[in-house]
Amino acid sequence: MFSQSLWAIAMCARSSDPCKLSCAALVSYDCHGTLLQHLFKLDKFEPDQCAASFPSDWCLRKYTIHQAGRNAISLSRALSDKKTHCSCDKGNKKGISHFIKILSSWNPDLFKVDTQALGIDGSGGTDVECAATIHSSMNKLKLVDDDATHLLSGDTTDNGGGGVFDNLAQALQQMSNLCIHIEDHLVGNCTVHSLQLQLANAIGSTFGKGGWYKMNEMQHLHSV
Repeated sequence: MFSQSLWAIAMCARSSDPCKLSCAALVSYDCHGTLLQHLFKLDKFEPDQCAASFPSDWCLRKYTIHQAGRNAISLSRALSDKKTHCSCDKGNKKGISHFIKILSSWNPDLFKVDTQALGIDGSGGTDVECAATIHSSMNKLKLVDDDATHLLSGDTTDNGGGGVFDNLAQALQQMSNLCIHIEDHLVGNCTVHSLQLQLANAIGSTFGKGGWYKMNEMQHLHSV
């Protein structure tokens, strides 16, 4: 199981794309097969038999899926008795909208905040749709869907688009056993994002905004 976990982590660090998994299977066979041939001074090397000793692309995909399940179980146990906060952001992957969700909780032993990736599932752009994908992801941590466990104590988002601020918090309240009562539910926004917008707006108003074929300070700095 430990070896399978190492394979799964390596594949996730690279890509879960089927083509990349096929490449990984071939590279593994080439490297280790060559090593074995030279190590044992094999006069008769049978590539077909050697290839069968290494994981195929489907085997690597299975390792990854099983590791994801074990990680979900481990995360569920770690967060079972903790106050958990969810930080979210919309993203675009190959033209498909995704909703990134990061869980954070306080670690009293190490005196720091622990963070874990909950998921990057696809999601619509409305508050209700964003709340629904959070609900679906949180159910992965529960023994039974919609159990009154692993309740969110708050959420943080950026400052624009759907699924942000109090509207998202209210949508979360409509989901069954997803978060604590609205009066105790903390709602935050990305203050760093706000500071960046203040700086960007000031610079844009003073020097103009950069872009292709624009002759101003911003585009000059970008080109340099």
